Amino acid sequence: MQSDQGAVQPAGHNRRRAFELVSVLACTVGLALLSPLIYWAGRHSRLWPPSRAELSPWAIAAISFAGTVLYLLLTYFLYRRYVDRGKRGGPGRLLAFLLPTAVVGGILLALLFDTVRLLLRILLQPSGEVYLFLLKSPPSPPPIRLLHYQTPPDAPQQYRLHLRREPDGRGLLVINAATVLHLNPTAAEYARMLLEGMDEEQAGREVVRRFHVRPAQARADYRRIRERILTLATTPDLCPVTYLEMERAEPFSAETSSPYRVDVALTYRLDESGTLDAAARRRVERELSTAEWQEVLNRLWEAGVPHVVFTGGEPTCRPDLVELVQKAEALGMVAGLLTDGRRLKEEDYLNRLLLAGLDHLQITLASYLPEVHDRLVGRAGVWEETVGGLRSALSGDIYVVGHIVICAQNAETAAETVAFLADVGVPAVALSSPLRTASAEERQLLGKALEEAQAVAHRRGLTLVWDLAAPYSHVNPMELEAGLAPEAAVRQHLYIEPDGDVLPAQGYNLVLGNILRDPWPAIWDHPDRTGSDRPPAR
Repeated sequence: MQSDQGAVQPAGHNRRRAFELVSVLACTVGLALLSPLIYWAGRHSRLWPPSRAELSPWAIAAISFAGTVLYLLLTYFLYRRYVDRGKRGGPGRLLAFLLPTAVVGGILLALLFDTVRLLLRILLQPSGEVYLFLLKSPPSPPPIRLLHYQTPPDAPQQYRLHLRREPDGRGLLVINAATVLHLNPTAAEYARMLLEGMDEEQAGREVVRRFHVRPAQARADYRRIRERILTLATTPDLCPVTYLEMERAEPFSAETSSPYRVDVALTYRLDESGTLDAAARRRVERELSTAEWQEVLNRLWEAGVPHVVFTGGEPTCRPDLVELVQKAEALGMVAGLLTDGRRLKEEDYLNRLLLAGLDHLQITLASYLPEVHDRLVGRAGVWEETVGGLRSALSGDIYVVGHIVICAQNAETAAETVAFLADVGVPAVALSSPLRTASAEERQLLGKALEEAQAVAHRRGLTLVWDLAAPYSHVNPMELEAGLAPEAAVRQHLYIEPDGDVLPAQGYNLVLGNILRDPWPAIWDHPDRTGSDRPPAR
């Protein structure tokens, strides 16, 4: 008769099995708590680089628990195989077997978190937000976003900042509509926090969370970038290349998703009688309505354009100019005006423009001599009105630039006109001249006049403005003044005609599309603007 004693387990064996199970359960719970701790410590001590994907705390807990259960079950299975082979077991042996492997397993599991989420990003490649169990995959790059900040009216130092975020995370920071800084994704994040009003502690916490740097370094980086941006915004004529110790980029050399500025020709009429600009007389058949121009401004803002200049013709001929300036201000745009200055002598009209939010003025004066100015403009008595408007504008709270187009008829008076503008109180002057279209003899005359006018501007402490808007003509001022090639001049600006047609820049007889009929990418990425050898900006 066969004995059944082998089927009966001794009491000590059962107790040992129970202790083993309790030990495995305790190690499972301990490792489930240990893995997120190792993960968190590693992310904040730069043990591995950050990933763009984000794991929520619930996802970390779920993956930790599942991973530790599987890992410890496998460990216990190996331990039982060890004992079943006749090796000595017991509580001490079990704990010595489990604890070291649990620590090693926790470290390996924590390191695998990034691998898991990066693999999911590669496999899923989501176009929007994707949820897989408890893992949340971040959305695809956001559309272009334009942020705006302006100091309160009672602030002792006034400045204005625009930050455009590109889809790849880079940023374009425009300071006072004059200084343009290209920022990498990290610097763009710091600039965003500055524009959103975060203090050092708030910015530091967000940077630590997103980029996994040490808190002290995050706060120090934010403080340094904030101080430098504010210094650039409040210190006149400070060179960002020297001050920020950045590599210098050639003007207009970078491709972006939209231009820095768009010049908007509201009309080609020159006066109240409807006289048309001779250079643009047959270019357009109609002018856009007020509602249409407001929609144009909306589309420009959505495309990421921070700065518009209203030009013409003579834009003050439009009765809705104040309303359009208000619209640009409401969106957050910098708004400028290029005018002959005649209507600005009306105090009520000037005040309405200023209250609407006009940021800067450019007034064209052909000569300090009334007879020369009137002869070039083609109307008698307009010099008095222009200079009257100029003096009124200078008495207001707005930045004023005097513009002189130097031609053969006023070349001899150009230097004296610059001196006259300085005496009146103009802080900046813009000089342009049709050098490329002039004859060899005229080019020598105009070149000499330009040099003399620049010398007077430097002696009198005037700021020279090269990148200016101009009334419609057959020459582009950026090419003439800054010495830029045509492809460079059209890289970061656009010009919209009164009917909505878009030109690469003023003076280019090439229509890229219509701002109200065509989508923005079709205009900005037009082959005739980008060039066949350069891919379109995205």
